[in-house]
Amino acid sequence: MKKVMVGYGTRPELIKLWPVIDLLECDPDIELCIVSSNQQLDLLHELEKELGVKPNLMPDWKEYEWDKTDIATKLPYLIMTAQIVIKNADIDLVIVQGDTASALAFALAAFYRKVPVAHVEAGLRTFDLESPYPEEGNRVMIDSISELMFAPTEESCENIEYGTGEITGNTGVDACLKMAEKVATNQDKSIVITCHRRENADNLKNICSAMAIIGIKEMCPVYWVTHPSNEQQIRNYLFGSLISCLPPVGYSKMIELVKNAELVITDSGGLQEECAALHTPCAIIRTSTERSEIIGAGGGKLFDPSLPPEQLASSLLGLYRNKYQLNRIRAAQNPFGDGHASERIVNSIKEFLK
Repeated sequence: MKKVMVGYGTRPELIKLWPVIDLLECDPDIELCIVSSNQQLDLLHELEKELGVKPNLMPDWKEYEWDKTDIATKLPYLIMTAQIVIKNADIDLVIVQGDTASALAFALAAFYRKVPVAHVEAGLRTFDLESPYPEEGNRVMIDSISELMFAPTEESCENIEYGTGEITGNTGVDACLKMAEKVATNQDKSIVITCHRRENADNLKNICSAMAIIGIKEMCPVYWVTHPSNEQQIRNYLFGSLISCLPPVGYSKMIELVKNAELVITDSGGLQEECAALHTPCAIIRTSTERSEIIGAGGGKLFDPSLPPEQLASSLLGLYRNKYQLNRIRAAQNPFGDGHASERIVNSIKEFLK
């Protein structure tokens, strides 16, 4: 029996690994070891309960005094956690997802222990190390030391510089469609907003001002789903506005909001995929995206978050009010997969481990 470790540390990683974990847990030929680095301690535990994922190991960071916002300080602790498990459990393959510090740490720990790495969601690129930072650098490094690279699209597969990738589709689509079957449908013409990326930190006040203008000009429900990293800032900036600020919500609630929204405004990569899977129009408040397929397919549009608030609000409202354009976006083909990426990934892993 082969021993496979799945490592994650953030909410997006767990969501996209959830369908893979489900399949591996049911496989009689695989002994699965699930390890959480607890990088996003405040978000992970509730999500693990919601998805029914039970890690075999979770470090307790309370004994360490370190700045959890400092990536350079964080990485050695994450690597230390990962390499201890890899060594002691005699792991045959380590699976990581995406481009977080945890994904890089698990991949590096495996590489230094000469254990093969399988990278889920390989090949995403903006070709700009500053945007998004540090994720662009992380994913390039992970790909360079991975033996199995599961690319979500043909374009991402072509971006892989070392070795050969396999086009599988995106496991985020698998998870999204699986969860969407369980949530209510009640379209309310709402606008749903999220914004948490580091590169938008300097634009956050500007974006909040634009959203406050939208709240005044458009009589519709506007929900801003906050993130722990900037929730208080957003609440301060939007104080007195007509925007409904929501605390961080569970995965099922987020899918329900996206499924029923008229428009999603976001800088999140994962939400771009979920919007495409659910055929919800997506306004991307970034100057570029590593998921350029959504732009090419017509499922989303880029909006410069540094525009003056009045101009940004006007551009976003122009999309929201254009029902013909919204319907065209809804009709766009989902470029990120058919909901069976996890099956392809598990089949490839089993073939590799023979």
